[in-house]
Amino acid sequence: MAVLMRRFVLALATLAAVSAPAYAASLSGVQVGDIFCAGRLSGDMAPVEAILTDEFKATIAEAQARNDAIQKATPDEKPPLGDGIPWQTHPDYAPRCSVVGMTGTAEHPQVVLFYQFPDSSGANWSDKVETTFVNGVLRINDVIYADGTRLTEALVNAFKE
Repeated sequence: MAVLMRRFVLALATLAAVSAPAYAASLSGVQVGDIFCAGRLSGDMAPVEAILTDEFKATIAEAQARNDAIQKATPDEKPPLGDGIPWQTHPDYAPRCSVVGMTGTAEHPQVVLFYQFPDSSGANWSDKVETTFVNGVLRINDVIYADGTRLTEALVNAFKE
């Protein structure tokens, strides 16, 4: 029941972010991180996609279109994004994701996320969600992996031969 309530609250926050500028301005970096973690834990990134910058959405859409074309041309082979968009450093499902801090700059605040495996602390890692302000509203601009590379880079590199 707690999971359903959390999803409901996050869905309301996302709806506020995309539909009412007065509410969107109050969406904090921590709230953005909470929405991102909820998406990763639930496997439903729709609320996250609602708060991406237009440029980031376009980059993802282009990669998905290229992936779909490859899949159509070679249906018996796994396409570059056969496991989906690599939203986090490791493809493994981490049962815990939490916001542990903020870093970055005033123009590009970064939400620090901690992915945790309670039974195997050596497998834990942290990623950052880079945000930016679009018309005074905080939006996700990229994901910075634990090694410093970025999701936008990974989407381009996935199609290099």
